[in-house]
Amino acid sequence: MNIQLFKKGFLLFLLLIVCNISRAETSFSGLYAFGDSLMDTGNDYVLTGVTGFSIPPKTRYYQSRFSNGPNTVDQLWELMNHSTQVIPFMTIRPSELKITENEALNFSFGGSTSGIFSSVLGQFNVPGLLGQVGIFKIIKLGDGVLKKSVALIWTGANDYFYQYIGGVPMSADQVTKNIEKAVKLLYASGIRNFIVPNVPDLGDVPLALILASAPGKEWIPQALSQQTEDHNIKLDRILHNLAITLPQVKIFPVDIYSRVKSLITPSQIVPGPAAGCIYHMPVPNAEVCSAVNFDLGVGLYYWDEIHPTTEAHSILANIIHEVMTQ
Repeated sequence: MNIQLFKKGFLLFLLLIVCNISRAETSFSGLYAFGDSLMDTGNDYVLTGVTGFSIPPKTRYYQSRFSNGPNTVDQLWELMNHSTQVIPFMTIRPSELKITENEALNFSFGGSTSGIFSSVLGQFNVPGLLGQVGIFKIIKLGDGVLKKSVALIWTGANDYFYQYIGGVPMSADQVTKNIEKAVKLLYASGIRNFIVPNVPDLGDVPLALILASAPGKEWIPQALSQQTEDHNIKLDRILHNLAITLPQVKIFPVDIYSRVKSLITPSQIVPGPAAGCIYHMPVPNAEVCSAVNFDLGVGLYYWDEIHPTTEAHSILANIIHEVMTQ
């Protein structure tokens, strides 16, 4: 046998396998997002519209996103070769609540935590991760659609930040167990594919430095960094166990923490152009949320005190998509 010919044939065979795997993992017919303001594409905006002042206000935030342009979910859906828009759950009429193919539905709410519901800085209530999953479970399901779809679950940051705003302690054990429960509930509903990013270093977020500027609070960034590490270690362990115990499940754990750490510099950890609006106390209003040019976010990582710019969201979406296609 010609050894060189055999090697070439074998390498071609391996290449075809890799290509088939990549196509299989990027050909999901649906995307369902569960989480907080990093992914919200309009649910908060609709929910708070009845107050006469929608959050996030359109003067500083792009089309109901907590950024100056498309966010991670928008850009990931596009990377998955879909041209349709990501649909916020709150914009769907009850009679139209049905999951179909080639559709991205977003159940994420800005300000949400990992539990059943969340009070957003004492201003309004939103479904937490488990509440969002509960909403998903009552929707009429299209036959066979869910197994061809992927659920994106990304939460945790607000659980930890709210400790230092509302004074309610939260452990990484509880947060990661809520994420585990969410995966199991969605699995029971028929979903077999999951994307679960971990949390970036919360001590490196501008809001952490703002909280630390209060007298006697300089320890907060370090505490948040320690909780971030604890969260990510526990989450990694949980996802590993779920991948073993749930038949036919495919879990894509995404190490956002390490990737962002390697990209961001201390000089970039500053509040962006939209700061001073939605975190204004006691409540945000039109006066403090005057118009800001979205182009001011070019070259920056943060758009306000905590939310990334659309450029940063592009990086995050590409990191997630890279993991999905490995």
